[in-house]
Amino acid sequence: MREDLTERLGRIVHAEGEFWRYGGTHWEAIPDHELRLPVHAYDGAGFLTPAGEPSNVKLTKTRVDSVLHECAALCAEPGYFEKPPAGINCASGFIRFDAEGVPHLEAHHREHRCRHTLPGHWQPGASGTPPAGSLLAKLLAGSFKGDPDAEAKCALLAEVCGAAALGYATRLMQPRAVVLHGKTAENGKSQVLELARGLLPESAICSVPASKMGDERHVIGLVGKLLNASDELSAEAIASDTFKAVVTGDPSRGATSTRAGSSSAPWRRTSSRRTSCRASRAAWTGACSAACC
Repeated sequence: MREDLTERLGRIVHAEGEFWRYGGTHWEAIPDHELRLPVHAYDGAGFLTPAGEPSNVKLTKTRVDSVLHECAALCAEPGYFEKPPAGINCASGFIRFDAEGVPHLEAHHREHRCRHTLPGHWQPGASGTPPAGSLLAKLLAGSFKGDPDAEAKCALLAEVCGAAALGYATRLMQPRAVVLHGKTAENGKSQVLELARGLLPESAICSVPASKMGDERHVIGLVGKLLNASDELSAEAIASDTFKAVVTGDPSRGATSTRAGSSSAPWRRTSSRRTSCRASRAAWTGACSAACC
């Protein structure tokens, strides 16, 4: 079965409870039905018993699950996505930064170990300043109009979005969450959240409120994401130890239903330990009003 998958799809990696294949620009999880259907081809296949007598394979759900379970062991690379090179995987290629912070564009490659491709294009020499009259320029100028530190606030938002695009949030020396605070409505909080979400593909985004991070069924949704952007916030939730662990990328317990090819334990993480989960590389952004802070 492993040989069949490799012949059809190229190198297969099993990590974080999923089988992964490289799709040309990034690694993608193989849908469950695409794993199970090839096993069906062996239903009725002939073989010899240990006694030398002919027999036929009779597949059942349990036997298909067993095949995929052992295939997962043969393809296992638990830490494959833990330490990818720093860079932004976009439609144009992989943007890598040298020691001086100068960006260079490389062709997509499986060893970049990216699981998402940003929809935007970039070429060396492109300006980092929003074009005059653009909606982005209008949003930034309008949100901080009259603030003496408007330029610094715009630079900070750019850094936040950059950390999410790089998948570098929990890899910073001092990881931080971002809370957008506004005393009144219609002051740009929701628009900034939409801006951050729009930067990334849907597969890289989740919305797990801080109040749900203590729930094992919800925190598992952070695994493998680049951005967790939530419109809900409470002072009690962001003061919790669980919230701190999520922001810093420390191991947190999270439950997920098992499936064929997954570990039989209901806990998982993005490192080699199977008993917890890590909200790996996800930048956290939330919006709140004065009443919440």
